Amino acid sequence: GVAAALAVASAATASAATASAVVTTATITGFALGATTTTIATALGITESEAAEFKKSIKNFADNCNMRLKPGQTYTTPTYSLSLVRSVWLMNVNGEQVKRDCWSGATANSDIRYSVKNDFSWQIPENILK
Repeated sequence: GVAAALAVASAATASAATASAVVTTATITGFALGATTTTIATALGITESEAAEFKKSIKNFADNCNMRLKPGQTYTTPTYSLSLVRSVWLMNVNGEQVKRDCWSGATANSDIRYSVKNDFSWQIPENILK
């Protein structure tokens, strides 16, 4: 299914992927959003059903994300007086999506920094830029 499409998409992408929801036509995600399921299936060597699931997953993420980060960009939450947890979802340009809980700092004006490359469980972490 989507895992097979991700493996093919990762292998087909010569340049390093970024951990962002940026969607352009020069990426697998941009291609998937603009192409028909038949074209995606042919290009990635997957079934049309897998291609439809892959495209739907990418479209859902792109339509519902509320923050888009460029490579190297940092997101800072508002200041809280207590430590709070937030679920964070990321998608790279290959369409791979990961999720983990991230905590704010334990006290006011403190923080916990998370590395997109090291603190999230990517299938192919070397595809993530620093």
